[in-house]
Amino acid sequence: MAKTPTAYLALMLPVPGSKEPFRVSDVNGWFTTLDTKIQSMDGVSTGLDTRLDTIEPYLLPGFTAANARYGLTPAGTTAQRNAYWGSPAAGQARIDLANRFARWFNTDKGYVEQYFCAFDETGTGKVAGTPQKKTARWAPDMTAGRVPISTFTVSGGTAANIKKYGSSVEVVTPGSTGINIDGCFTADFDAYEIDIELLNVASASDLTFQFRAGGTTNVGTVYQTERGGASGASVTSIGVGGQTLIGIASLSTTEGGFCRLSLTSPAQTEWKRIQFMGGNTLNAVLWGTAMAKIATAVDGFRIDNGGAITRATIRVYGISNGL
Repeated sequence: MAKTPTAYLALMLPVPGSKEPFRVSDVNGWFTTLDTKIQSMDGVSTGLDTRLDTIEPYLLPGFTAANARYGLTPAGTTAQRNAYWGSPAAGQARIDLANRFARWFNTDKGYVEQYFCAFDETGTGKVAGTPQKKTARWAPDMTAGRVPISTFTVSGGTAANIKKYGSSVEVVTPGSTGINIDGCFTADFDAYEIDIELLNVASASDLTFQFRAGGTTNVGTVYQTERGGASGASVTSIGVGGQTLIGIASLSTTEGGFCRLSLTSPAQTEWKRIQFMGGNTLNAVLWGTAMAKIATAVDGFRIDNGGAITRATIRVYGISNGL
């Protein structure tokens, strides 16, 4: 009796009672082998190979030994993504791909993307639940609410004192150079959040913030503080207008400090809005909202406190990717 596809499906079931974990790499090339076998079977090959090609992406998208660690989400570069999912140009093809909730872990960018069709795409099958944006495109998957950014470079002090752990970076004793984070802002997001934890500082001082572009600090940028406040710290340390930097936290030698910033439109050629809150304890907290007058896009930032930082941990997140 000729074998049927059902017999091959059994290959995907874990062995009853086995304590061994199921390894995705075990089925690398499984569909290719099955497709070949089906086509060679007398009496059952008609149409089955075509149907298998149709359902394959739904069942095991991108299962290869190289990206098995990403589970059911296929992974690779942008070029590999386009080769795998295609680059639909017609309205119906875009709707169909969006309705499949196509996802891809982009190794060029370090996060999962999802495909969206345009809201006014022409075709059938577009419903309220169809992923849609203003224009058809791949965009960051915001299911988790915010996306850790890992594709950036860090400088400050000696290279041996910089430890980058994926999307987190720890800098020890950067000295008078401060800490520079470059390449963290792109057009993929229109809003970002930055968490800064200063575990220790050599002297009590204010932490300052400046934007950077192309590896250069925009020292001539004018920052205008719309609103600002302080508790247990000098209001003047925030800056009120015409500043080349802004103070975002008051630091202590015994307690270090912290700061959280929310930024909008850093990668756009327009005003950048900055909201910040930082300090060391509840008796020395700064908060405020500032605008940066920069006519060009920026891709990074610099923090400093007069060379007194001895240890800091920084994390950058994308929190919105717009329409």
